[in-house]
Amino acid sequence: MKTRVVKACTHCGFTLLEMMVALAIAAVLMAAAVPAASKMFASMQYRGAIADVKALLETGRYQASTSGATMVVLVKPKTRQVSVGDRVEVLPEHVAIQVSSAAEFRPDRDTAAIQFYPDGSSSGGAITLTRDTGQAITLNVGWLLGEVEQLSATEDNR
Repeated sequence: MKTRVVKACTHCGFTLLEMMVALAIAAVLMAAAVPAASKMFASMQYRGAIADVKALLETGRYQASTSGATMVVLVKPKTRQVSVGDRVEVLPEHVAIQVSSAAEFRPDRDTAAIQFYPDGSSSGGAITLTRDTGQAITLNVGWLLGEVEQLSATEDNR
């Protein structure tokens, strides 16, 4: 009967130096990924805020046409709140709101209002949402048909 001799493998595995290099590379990659992830998160919040405000405007338009009653979308730039009926959205802190609407529909000095009427028209207006990076989107509400249109805005054309 033959016996088999098993030799210890002296070249198997990784050296300490190889492990340290691999960990250093992983640390560099993580250091680059964290700032990119936070920028991506802020961008996702901004896009979500735009979608929320647009949805509230469209909800007001739809409810006015289906209920036969005037619906009012209230915008409070200081507190970054937009509401229609009992639905209220509070926008992230890094998003600023500017509103252009008819002065006669403002319930108070700090609140703007855009009204949607049962016949499909509206009081008209525009809501501009600006990021802390300067990027801005304007949501225009047409007065004749009450349609909500999303436009890109820049610092010079506001």
